Amino acid sequence: MADEIEIDASDIYVIHDPRVVAAGRGAGWLIDGFAYFRKAPGQWFAVGIVGFVIMIGIGVIPVIGLIGGILAPVWSAGLMLGCKDLHEGKALQVRHLFAGFGDKVGPLILSGLLVSCLSLAIVLLILGPLFFQVLISGDTEALANTDLLGLVLRILLILVLMIPVYAASWFLPALIVLGNIGVVEALKLSLSAGLRNIWPFLVYSLMTIALMIPVVLTVGLGILVVGPVIFSSIFISFREIFVEE
Repeated sequence: MADEIEIDASDIYVIHDPRVVAAGRGAGWLIDGFAYFRKAPGQWFAVGIVGFVIMIGIGVIPVIGLIGGILAPVWSAGLMLGCKDLHEGKALQVRHLFAGFGDKVGPLILSGLLVSCLSLAIVLLILGPLFFQVLISGDTEALANTDLLGLVLRILLILVLMIPVYAASWFLPALIVLGNIGVVEALKLSLSAGLRNIWPFLVYSLMTIALMIPVVLTVGLGILVVGPVIFSSIFISFREIFVEE
């Protein structure tokens, strides 16, 4: 298309080793992210509604729905380009949502595949033996009779093991599409950034959980505001940790 968003040299940042920032920046990223939302609320609403419709459409298609998570970095990369345009005083547009389907779509899909495989491996490692036992015995009631405390501990263990996976994937789309970094190197850099900035990310996580309260109270409608704030905060933290001097 003539108006397709192209990624050129001007979109590529010089990436530095991840720097350490103050714990309070975890809250600051979200506050600054809200400022990005206020720059173009109408456009963000349009992007959110189109994205929601696409996710619903993908979810109802059996085979395609299974790979929805693999495409997540592609959508996120497009929004990173949109945030970059907002940062530079340009307009956010709905087509930014599809901007990841360019020359970086291969690495982005590969990154989504790797993260999905890692996540699945962790779940199977912790819960697999339990379900395998039920499958072998054929006793479906055994799952219902499973020790509740033991099941809760297994789920908590999964959440703990998923922390480095989340850290390694957090900046993946931005590093690939805005830093021109390969998938493996981007995984390493993102993980390093998360480990070096545990405290700001802890503050960020707690603040994000708090932001989910209005989303629940508005029966999900609040995500049209919270979603853009979170995506903008990812771009802001990416620049602060990897780009800005």
